This record gives sequence, C-alpha cells and structure tokens, in this order.
Amino acid sequence: MIKWTLTIILTVIFSVLHIRGSGTELVGHLLHQQLFFIPIILASFWFHLRAGLIVAVIISVIYITSMQAHMTSPDMKITLLSQVSLYLFIAALIGWLATRLDNQQKQVIKDEKNRSVITLVFALSHEILGIINALELKYSKSQTPSNRDGNQDFQEEISKLKQLTRAFQQFDQPERDDLISQDLNEELKKSQKKFQQKAKQAHIRVLTDLDEAGCPTMLLDDAVTRLIEALIDNAIEASPEKSEIVIRSKRKGTHCLVEVIDSGYGVSEADMSRLFTPFFTTKPDGHGLSLAAGKKIMKDREGDLLYERRKNGGSVFRLILPRENIDKNINEHISEKVLH
Repeated sequence: MIKWTLTIILTVIFSVLHIRGSGTELVGHLLHQQLFFIPIILASFWFHLRAGLIVAVIISVIYITSMQAHMTSPDMKITLLSQVSLYLFIAALIGWLATRLDNQQKQVIKDEKNRSVITLVFALSHEILGIINALELKYSKSQTPSNRDGNQDFQEEISKLKQLTRAFQQFDQPERDDLISQDLNEELKKSQKKFQQKAKQAHIRVLTDLDEAGCPTMLLDDAVTRLIEALIDNAIEASPEKSEIVIRSKRKGTHCLVEVIDSGYGVSEADMSRLFTPFFTTKPDGHGLSLAAGKKIMKDREGDLLYERRKNGGSVFRLILPRENIDKNINEHISEKVLH
C-alpha cells in the first residue's frame, strides 16, 4: 500500500508541475518529462509489467494532453511520440526484468525447500535402515525353531520395509555437510581402502570388523575422519611385518565405538600417562600433537579418545563418537526441518 501511495503521489506531483508549466518555455517540459520516469520505473519494479505499463500509459496521456499547445509542427509530434514510446519501453523492460527476477527468487526458494526435503528423506531413510538392521540382527539371534512361521512372517515384513527404505535412498545424496546423520561404517571402509597400498608395501593386512547394524552418527566430519586415518597410519607404522590391523566398529544406543587394533609393541606403562600430552612422542621424527589434538577433537564433541594396551602385545585406540549432536538430537532436527 505504501509503495502504491508513493507512486501515485509522485505521479500527481510531476503531473501538476508539468501542467502548470505548459505555458512556459520548453526547457521546463524537458525536465518534467525526465521526472516522469521515476514513478514509471518504481511501479514497474515494485508491481511488475502490467502495473508499470498502466502507470506509463496514464503518464503518457497526461504528457500528451499538456503538450497539445506545442504540437505545431510534425517534428514536435514525432518528438512527443518518441517520448511516449520511451515511457512504454522503459515500463515494459523494467517490468519484465522485475518479473523475471521475482520468478528466479521463487525458484531458488523452491529449490532450497526441495533440497531440504531430499536431505531429510535421505537422512531419515538412513536412520530407519540402521534401526531395521539392528532389529533384524537381534531378532535373528533370539529366534527359536518353535516359531518358524512367525520368523518367516517377520523376515518378509522386514524385507518389504527395507525395500521401501532403499527406494527413498534413490534420491540424490545431498552434500556431506547437510546430512543429518551418516554411517560411520562407510567412512571406515573408505579409510581402509585409502591405506591398502601403504599397508601392502609394509607387508601388513588391514581388516575391518564392522557392526552389521551400521553406526549412524550426526557428528562425523572431516576432523573426525582425519583422526581415524591418523590412527590407522600410526598403526601401520607401529606394526611388524606379516601382522594384521583391525578396524572395528560397534553400534551403541547413544554412541558409536571405533577401535583401531594393531600388533605392535604398544606403549610402555611409564609412557601411558603422558600419551595424550602435547609434544609427547615416542617417534624420533614425531611432533607429539596428533593424539593430543585428537583427544581435544573428541572432547569437543562430547566423545573421547582412549588407549588400551593389549595383553598379548599391541595397542587399541578406541574412539567414542556420540550418535547425536550435543545441542540438538535427531528428533529436534527432524521437527525443525518439518516445521520449516
């Protein structure tokens, strides 16, 4: 309403000035005809093509009417028609551009909403599939021969639910930073593959022992991935030839466990208390910051990085990674996405 009021007021003011000065020199008319562009441009930009053309037509009528006394020659008529044509052209151009800009903004908002929905669907399907796998695993361990029909029915229902959930996962996977949760197992597989060549050159096998139910977490980011890779790298360097390194995951109710297990010499009893202290290292060329930084990374995420010395030799670095954000759990995140 304010925009329309301002447009009308400006049109009236400039029209009055133009009409009152119709008997004066043409210099005044040249100024007024330029001022008329202001309400035309504002109307076209604010209210788009149709409104801009209406304002331009009204101003053109006022302009031509007030200039009737000066239309004494063909050249003057051409000048007036050119000016009117310019009013209409500017209104059409600005209105078209404003309409296009508005449509582009609406499309951007629509695309953003679609992207949020896809992110939500992908994350929810990922979470649901993890729960299904966990239920299926627990049920398979507790089943007995006396209820075979019930077991078969349960397996069929689980199979249908899995197919439905995987259908949702056919959406394009969103960018990693936008995911509500990710499967830690997938990152562990990537890390294992990344170090296969280095392990092969050292005559060491890198194996995985991953939780069959998956390990979804909201807190998997680049810093945590780099920490896991640093632990694997250290394990390779600390392991003797023809030994094995095991990357193990375990899904818990509130957190996920990741263990990097090697068969090296381990850390001595005397050094264990200083293991996560900055600048402490047992390597000749080490800087003593990786484990201290890793400890802080996990503490910042309400998790932890622990060390255990194996009885038969070797080390176990255990990473405790919460499954949900310390400020917002999965239910709150979903509610926020749905409501907005």
